Amino acid sequence: MVDSKTWKISGMVDWAEAEYLPFGMSLYCVDHLLGRLQGPNKFVWYDSATELRAVFWGALWKRIPRLDDQVVQKAVRLARDIGVLLWHGIAFDDGRIDRVVEVGQDDEELAYLSAFVEDPEGIVKALL
Repeated sequence: MVDSKTWKISGMVDWAEAEYLPFGMSLYCVDHLLGRLQGPNKFVWYDSATELRAVFWGALWKRIPRLDDQVVQKAVRLARDIGVLLWHGIAFDDGRIDRVVEVGQDDEELAYLSAFVEDPEGIVKALL
């Protein structure tokens, strides 16, 4: 979306689900470009993923002046993590969203969760 007076970007629309979401909720999609599923339950990062991720985030912070604040950056990263949980943590069964993903039934989604969400305790990895 574009501000009609300044022509600056004021928001984004996630056309996949046609939702108006806070900035950052779909930024997990960058990680989809930095790796791939290997089999049904393992996500593998490309060799240059760490470097490319750093370039992306650095450019984002630099090119959007309002994001040049540690508190705002933390909020954007949190929105990204919430986006991961909403997209990969809730099962979509023929349009129904009435359950969380389950081991053995949603292993692909769990592979994405394991790769995209920081898991210092190893809880997600232990389930796979």
